[in-house]
Amino acid sequence: MAYQNDKNGSLRAAGAEPKPASRLAAGPFEAAPGRDDNETTLPDALITGILVVYPVLATVVAVMVGLAHAAPVV
Repeated sequence: MAYQNDKNGSLRAAGAEPKPASRLAAGPFEAAPGRDDNETTLPDALITGILVVYPVLATVVAVMVGLAHAAPVV
């Protein structure tokens, strides 16, 4: 692997551009970078889907199991 000096004089992998600070994930004690309130991202949609769909499916399954146990035994 080839290395080259960056602007600070330290070595880094050649051809690998460091990510700008705005693209790095926030650490546990750092504030997340702000974003537009109207912007919807895929993780937001997936989490919302899980929070809505999972309770509905769990309720339907619980009702079906309850009805199966309440039915007369033939």
